[in-house]
Amino acid sequence: MTVQKICTEMEILLSDMGFTGIRNVQPVLLRKMENMKAGLLELSMNEGAKQIDDFLLSIRAYHTHSLSIGTVVDKLCALDFYVKTVLGNIHSNT
Repeated sequence: MTVQKICTEMEILLSDMGFTGIRNVQPVLLRKMENMKAGLLELSMNEGAKQIDDFLLSIRAYHTHSLSIGTVVDKLCALDFYVKTVLGNIHSNT
């Protein structure tokens, strides 16, 4: 899987989460994100994998009531910023 494909799919997933709401994130979306994290690790994109992992951990902590929604949103925004930055760099280099 290419960086562009992973980031484009991630952008779609993040958009889906935005429409459904963080409180209603489905397990299938989290599994897809885990797969994308593995793809980024294969490409040695450790920062992207870390951003995904931080977000997934925050979602799980939120659902166990040990983290506030604000922190989850912060992690979501950081991941979104990372994805948009990577895609922007890809498009500016082509």
